[in-house]
Amino acid sequence: MFQLNKDRCIQCGQCARVCPFTCITLDSGYPDMAPKKLRACVKCLHCAAICPTEAIAFPGLSCEPMVPWEPGETAFLQTKNMMLTRRSIRNFKKDPVPRQVIEEVLRTSDFAPSARNQQPQSWLVVHKPETVAKVMKLVVEWVENKHISMEILSELERQNNIVTLDAPHLLIGIGPRAGKMNPYTDTVIALRDIDLLFHSRGIGTCWAGYLANLINASLELRAYLGIPADLQVYGAMAFGYPDNETYQRLPYKGNPPVQWK
Repeated sequence: MFQLNKDRCIQCGQCARVCPFTCITLDSGYPDMAPKKLRACVKCLHCAAICPTEAIAFPGLSCEPMVPWEPGETAFLQTKNMMLTRRSIRNFKKDPVPRQVIEEVLRTSDFAPSARNQQPQSWLVVHKPETVAKVMKLVVEWVENKHISMEILSELERQNNIVTLDAPHLLIGIGPRAGKMNPYTDTVIALRDIDLLFHSRGIGTCWAGYLANLINASLELRAYLGIPADLQVYGAMAFGYPDNETYQRLPYKGNPPVQWK
């Protein structure tokens, strides 16, 4: 439940207007939490974020000042260009991405939307090259033993790693198998934000579908990475600085089917 500083409150009602589950009442003129709605509050902090006088606070949580954002044609074109210039990168330099850069990107991804603000996703960063190599070794052993996805081996014979792409780092998105509303979608939304944030820093990415599926299938891989049985890998990404992959043109994309009613 939030704490209200009545000396700061100007009774504008903005907090109640933006509450997604109508948890806030204004019966006394000041915002208050409706007793029957205590469990409905998802601590999205909309009320604290919109308060013009910082009258609302949540113990243990905070709202940082928001950097000014000016929507309009310039902002749209910059965002559009960032999205259009992002490509899946499959050739990486050996240069490591600094941990502080990765940490900033992951921290920013916490602001991605999630069902009921549950934020069920957690991240496993495979940062050491020797750990990435060990993951790939376990992948090869699993494929050889199970005789599944044999194209992984045939591509390796052609010096083409289609699982980890010989990237210096891997990012694995993990969430609970049960107990949350939509962990798969929530994780993928956050991964897409991470994808674009990396791109904005000149870091290349490639979504690693083979890797995500293989980790979920291989007990050896899960044990090596320390992923318990009650958690599921919902997405994975190889990332690093691109090695001579500078694209010059946008590939043709067909128009998606759209219905208007």
